[in-house]
Amino acid sequence: MAYNLVLRRIALWLAAAIVLVPFAILSSIVPAAAQFIGKRASFVIDVNTGRVLHSSRASEIRYPASLTKMMTLYMLFERLEDGRVTYKTKITASPRAAAQPPSKIGLKPGDQITVLQAIRALVTKSANDVATATAEHIAGSEFAFAKLMTNKAKLLGMRNTVFRNASGLPDKRQFTTARDMAKLAIRLQDHFPNYFRHFQTRSFKYKGRVYRNHNVLLGRYSGVNGIKTGYTRASGFNLVTSLQHNRRHVVAVVMGGRTGRSRNANMRRLLDKHVKTASRQRLRRPDVRIALRVRPRPAVRKRPASLPTLRQKVARVPSAARKAQPRTVNHGYNVKVARVRSIDVRTRVVSLKPNERAHPESIASTATPSSALRNHMLGKVPEPSLLQAPRQISRQPRRIARAQQASSLSTNGYKAAALKPSTFTTQPFEIQVGAYVTAADASRQLANIRQRAPDILAGAYPLTVPVNSGSRQMYRARFAGFDSATAKEICSAMQKRAIQCFVARAQ
Repeated sequence: MAYNLVLRRIALWLAAAIVLVPFAILSSIVPAAAQFIGKRASFVIDVNTGRVLHSSRASEIRYPASLTKMMTLYMLFERLEDGRVTYKTKITASPRAAAQPPSKIGLKPGDQITVLQAIRALVTKSANDVATATAEHIAGSEFAFAKLMTNKAKLLGMRNTVFRNASGLPDKRQFTTARDMAKLAIRLQDHFPNYFRHFQTRSFKYKGRVYRNHNVLLGRYSGVNGIKTGYTRASGFNLVTSLQHNRRHVVAVVMGGRTGRSRNANMRRLLDKHVKTASRQRLRRPDVRIALRVRPRPAVRKRPASLPTLRQKVARVPSAARKAQPRTVNHGYNVKVARVRSIDVRTRVVSLKPNERAHPESIASTATPSSALRNHMLGKVPEPSLLQAPRQISRQPRRIARAQQASSLSTNGYKAAALKPSTFTTQPFEIQVGAYVTAADASRQLANIRQRAPDILAGAYPLTVPVNSGSRQMYRARFAGFDSATAKEICSAMQKRAIQCFVARAQ
């Protein structure tokens, strides 16, 4: 009798273990998002000062739903800013993109939309088919794009965010927090002030049908200028809102609402309560996106049967280059050309007239820059003389021996490659290694990369190219003087040394 009782207890214990152990294992494997379904989270921050005005479960894990598209748009804005796509660039829908469940605009396999249409469809209709098509256009696959999104999130300080797709469709491994979503909203405004205005789009027309923005606070709450809604059954109703009014600027996040109406009402209460406590004085310094991080999709090309070595291609000197004047290329704006000389970023800066580019040998033969000019390039003391009219540059070819003598500075035991005549002014392709706030930062990056790959970049010419980005000026760091095939091969070799780069046409 006692023996049977013991056996029954053991059987009950085994049965309980069989039922409970899988749940314990599942709770340790599945992200913590599943533990907080149905619970709200909210967060309000003063963008002018960075002060948190309200926080309720802001660091607890939640499903982002279509708030994911904020990062999808960040990645697209980044490529617009860097010139890798334009508003008119065509995005083609794959069968996988066309098969995405609603919300969608009904793309069919092979349909094409422009980047501008994609932005508006993502902001207003929150179209899942457009999100997948955009991801495939940028990274080749949605899986690869999700990795880029997660890496970008980490760089932006979103420590508790993981992306698994571009749309926000249900995936238990995709999660975030209200605090991280607020960070993303602020970075979108800091990094892309010209493109952030798209989040104010009220409606979007495609193939005769009008799609209205799901964010009903736009136009109904004074000062609201974006940004995004989101919903799945698992996440509840989510909303990220930016408000600028009376020199006050706040970003608010509500996640896990039971209905869209209750979510919107909760957002209004938060704004009513906390906007009046925000500062009118801007004390926080806006974050600046400094460097490019994402590699472009490699172009498919047929390789010839035999190729010269990389050194031969870079250092090749056309016979006609010694006799003829270099052909001038019309680029349409002022360009500052920097010749990197050594590890301490000694540079030669030459100011050019519009539509004019200097011959590399002329750059090499200019006088050594003064200490004040070096300080200016290193971001120390402004040099008043830089504001004066540029000096005329001799465009007559120099002898090779003189160019070699001018470029023979030693750098930690390594001698920089001698300048040689090349087709620098006639080759249409350049290799970009970053975009920076100051010319000094761009020059330092060029010097650093030159040191890391002296054999690959022996015959390349470094450029700092100023471009206007909204209200501020950026400087692109590039190596110039390549044809398309050579530029791609050199960039590929640089990437094997963990140097981020991509090939772009000369501007």
